[in-house]
Formats: sequence, C-alpha cells, structure tokens
Amino acid sequence: MECLGTSVAKEAATATVCQQQQQQQRQQQPWNQKCQQLQTQLEQAERHILQLQEEKRADLQHEEESQQLFAQKEARLLQAAAEEHQQELLRSQQRHEQQLQATLERHAQEQDQLQDQHDQLEQLLHETNGRLE
Repeated sequence: MECLGTSVAKEAATATVCQQQQQQQRQQQPWNQKCQQLQTQLEQAERHILQLQEEKRADLQHEEESQQLFAQKEARLLQAAAEEHQQELLRSQQRHEQQLQATLERHAQEQDQLQDQHDQLEQLLHETNGRLE
C-alpha cells in the first residue's frame, strides 16, 4: 500500500509541478509576447537603418558624380575660353604683323621716292652746273 500511496503522492506532486509550470507559462506569456514584439521592432529598426545608410551612400555617390560632372564642364569651359583667347591673340598678332608689313612697305616706297627725287635733284644740279660753266 505504501507503494500505492507513494505513487499517488508522486502523481499529486507531478500534477502540482505541472500546474505550477502552466501557471508560470501563463505569467510569462505576456512577457514572451512583449519580447517577441520588441524583437520584431528591433529587426524593423535595423532594416530601416540599413535602408537609410544605403540611401545616404547613394546620395553621396550621386553628389560626388555631380561634382565630377561640374568639374569636367568647368574644365571644358575654361579650355574653350583659353582656346578662344589664344585664337584672339593669334588674330591680333597677325593684324599687327600685317600693319607692320604695310608700314614697312610704305616706308620703303617713300624711301624709293625720296631717292628718286634726290637723284633727280642731283641730275638737275649737274645739268645746271654744266650750263653755268
């Protein structure tokens, strides 16, 4: 009988332990639900952070590309301006050289005319001197 009594006592103890475990599970259930909810919120927040980081990375890359494009456009504009100024300088130099050449030609013509006049005056002087003698 003692075996039967121990068996009943064991069953009662087991039932009590099961009841206590069930009661603990019922008490822990709201905490487990809250923990699961917080875990879900944390995962969502981490995904959101990763998304924001990726957007920031894309924005920085876009900004860098825009700056490079701007620098390239600026360099092309400066190059075009430099070439235009170089062409203007070359045209100005050519005009000055043409003016100088024209001036030198006029000077040479004037010298030729003066030499001709001088020669004519010399000849006239000789002829006049020859008549006077």
